Amino acid sequence: MMRESSVDKYHEREAGLKIENKWDLQVFECAKFYRCDWQLMRNGKHLAFAEYKFSTKKIKEKGEHYWINLSKIMFAESLIMISGKPWFLFVEFPEGIFYYQLDYPVHPFFEITRFVKKDEDGKYSKQPCAILPIKEFSKLDEDKTSPI
Repeated sequence: MMRESSVDKYHEREAGLKIENKWDLQVFECAKFYRCDWQLMRNGKHLAFAEYKFSTKKIKEKGEHYWINLSKIMFAESLIMISGKPWFLFVEFPEGIFYYQLDYPVHPFFEITRFVKKDEDGKYSKQPCAILPIKEFSKLDEDKTSPI
């Protein structure tokens, strides 16, 4: 598992602050290697878990799909089934922050493929990944009411 750089953590914290402000909630960072970045809460109540990703590519450059490590989706589904609360994938593109919501009951099926991932030793390996339709992402917008 590749550790996040200080620049990655900076982007993650800045995005967390934006989400807190726009959705009127608190973003709590999960422990290192938890397989989930955040717990979202309001007034002491658990609302959701969330994962954050940063992309230097524009959303249109991603085409019709966003690929994410299958283990993230597997863990997300476990969290949803245990809590009955949603899981969000937040992706910060140059155009802004977009989110994908998985809710209870869990999305029935994902298209699965493989992608190349670079590990901390600089070696490349192929890993299973889930394919999420870009059209199912929503833009984090001030005018839009929080889904939670």
